Amino acid sequence: AHAYVGRNREEDRKRARDAAARSVRLDGAIAYGHAMLAMISLYLDWNFEGAEVEYRRALELDPKNPYALAEYVDLLRVKARHHEALGMLRKARTASPALPVLAAKEAEVLADLNLLDAAERAAREALELQKDNGRSRVVLGLVFERRGRLDSALAEYRKALEIDAFDRRALPAAGFVLAKLNRREEAVEVLRKLETMNARVRNCSTQIAVVHAGLGNKADARAWIEKA
Repeated sequence: AHAYVGRNREEDRKRARDAAARSVRLDGAIAYGHAMLAMISLYLDWNFEGAEVEYRRALELDPKNPYALAEYVDLLRVKARHHEALGMLRKARTASPALPVLAAKEAEVLADLNLLDAAERAAREALELQKDNGRSRVVLGLVFERRGRLDSALAEYRKALEIDAFDRRALPAAGFVLAKLNRREEAVEVLRKLETMNARVRNCSTQIAVVHAGLGNKADARAWIEKA
């Protein structure tokens, strides 16, 4: 909750940490409590080492928990341990091939590594499992964008926005591509939507910076990155 407008971040952080710690004290064998402690360590405390310890414990207790695994993979991505993340995902997908969350996360990691053909395959596999998987639409958009197919990229980002009009991955990506296609008025509309979200709902500083970068507003992009 710390990223939402109108919240007391320190109070939310303390309440979340206390609740997760109490869960583990009551029953340390429940994976979800450790996963929540890991999430709090990662996103509220920026304690990467502590988060890794808790994610590993959660996965020891429940090796097939796809959400703990997906979150742990994101931690590994932040730490530039992409090949380790990829190995974990492929092992998990072998054990649970019907889970779209794992296919979508594999697509994201492959895109991080710029393995575009493989990323596209994984994203399409996720969409076969779940037609409204917005994360996979965003990965497909990124793949097309890197191939220079901006119209196709924009089409994928818009499909993701049909699923969730406030998708914080698809919105800035669409705004950036619109700017690059010289559709500046539409890009500015996306920018205004993100600014409204930032003021009324939750932190969108990085997303706003992305659209400013697409528009060539370097000073504004830097300012929003500093806020982020």
